[in-house]
Amino acid sequence: MFNIFLILIVLFIVIALLFFVPTQLKMKKIKSMDSSSSVTGTCHDTMNIGFDFKDGKLNKTSFFADGCEYSKLCLTVASNLSYGKTPEEIQKIDQKSIMKDIKGLPEDHFHCAKLAARTVYVAAEGYKNDQNFVKEDHSVKKA
Repeated sequence: MFNIFLILIVLFIVIALLFFVPTQLKMKKIKSMDSSSSVTGTCHDTMNIGFDFKDGKLNKTSFFADGCEYSKLCLTVASNLSYGKTPEEIQKIDQKSIMKDIKGLPEDHFHCAKLAARTVYVAAEGYKNDQNFVKEDHSVKKA
């Protein structure tokens, strides 16, 4: 009986590590990018995305969603639609453009597309805000 209990505990730990470690590594990568966002919807799904820009256009993304498969699909589509675009162009990606690309998203998962659009919007806005901060003159002027 003790052996079965011990095996179950070890199995639980291994399974937990298989889910926890990759998520933590992915979050570390996302947070190290030029801009990132983490948005939680009313359904309690959370979408995370990181953007790297080169010459003002999206060059690389890293993302994951902890919700249903439709959440993951919508975030994947939003990421693909964002690639090669400026932050302003990314912010034009909306629920309808994601749903148009998916074709056949069930009505009870339309909110997943809206959450994905919001997630890329927030990441693009963060990048724009960071760029504006860098461009401002922060030198100390002598009196």
